[in-house]
Amino acid sequence: MILFCLGIRNFILRKRLQRGLDALRLGTEDNRPRILTVSSGADKKTKIKIHSLGVGFEKYQSRRGDLEAAFGQTIESISPQEGNPKIINIAMSKIPLPKLVSFSENASLLNKDGAFLIGQSRQGFIAQNIAELPHLLIAGTTGSGKSVFFKQALVGLMESSPTAKFYLMDFKRGVEFGGFSAVPGVRVVKDKAMALSVLQEAKAEMRSRFDYLERHKLTKIEPEIHKIPRFYIAIDEASELLALPDRLDPDRQSILESRQIVNEIAKLGRAAAIHLLIATQKVSKTIIDTALQENIGGRMAFRMATLVNSAQVLGGKDATDLPEIPGRAYWCFGTKLIEVQVPFLDDEELNGRIQRVSNVRAKATANKSKEDDAKIKLEGERPRLDQKSEGWTPR
Repeated sequence: MILFCLGIRNFILRKRLQRGLDALRLGTEDNRPRILTVSSGADKKTKIKIHSLGVGFEKYQSRRGDLEAAFGQTIESISPQEGNPKIINIAMSKIPLPKLVSFSENASLLNKDGAFLIGQSRQGFIAQNIAELPHLLIAGTTGSGKSVFFKQALVGLMESSPTAKFYLMDFKRGVEFGGFSAVPGVRVVKDKAMALSVLQEAKAEMRSRFDYLERHKLTKIEPEIHKIPRFYIAIDEASELLALPDRLDPDRQSILESRQIVNEIAKLGRAAAIHLLIATQKVSKTIIDTALQENIGGRMAFRMATLVNSAQVLGGKDATDLPEIPGRAYWCFGTKLIEVQVPFLDDEELNGRIQRVSNVRAKATANKSKEDDAKIKLEGERPRLDQKSEGWTPR
């Protein structure tokens, strides 16, 4: 009965939209564009597929305003179907997303350890806690907004986790993450050799944390309870470090070891409060292998050029259908697939945020040093990692 009612509703909607399309007289009487299908989803978007003979994609683009008036909705994207230019796909909504979302206006949501900002959806603004994921994959073409999102997510995590440690891997000689290099507790990595070294350190840290869990009969680290800070490893342009190397590649062994360590952290990091944030333009098994993908709970997919890349991240072609609006993306977590406009930080505001984060983290580090000194005086010696039951001395 429910399916029957939905079918009737879709039929009525298709007829109404067809009348609006006919009124625009885009084709001749014999070759008028026909709406083939209409679908509406939980994202509050309406998608229509038009069979269009003799009327090209550019005509629809030029009549966007007329189409919005005819359909009574805001059009978000118009695109020809790949491989079949006679089929035109239009996505529209009665609740359009903004084209610009402010980071500062939503920064108050960074009020819990591990919180960061996702973006504005049609159902409201979304903030996320890293502990629920516990790892994040960010994918998209150049100019889609991937780098801006990555940096604002890092700023958010630095604000919400003031004592956390960050390893930021930037293989463009620090161009992307260079502004973070002076922040206390942050280390910027600029080459593959250094990347392997810090990954080995992170692996040793993870083992130490599991020793701690075993000694105290715990199942996971709770940073605020156990006074053990979160540990973040952010990898930009992950293909530089994680893509399967050629047999003759001089860095082959270090790359293979890096892949192995990253996979191990992805599998075990949740319990140890160690988190991966991985950004890449292309997603394939040779770059982000299946084992790693299976352990990444959160995925932010910006516009992608190919169905294959979109399917690797989202399981479908949704990322190829995104409008060409910088910062427009799909947030995928569990069974949720939500279109969002991510927060924007221009360079001036980003630098200001980094300076404030530096001041807060410097103060937090100083306070922790005072607490450690007080414990040393009380206990008579500095506690070693394998002795300490309260608090933590990170490696």
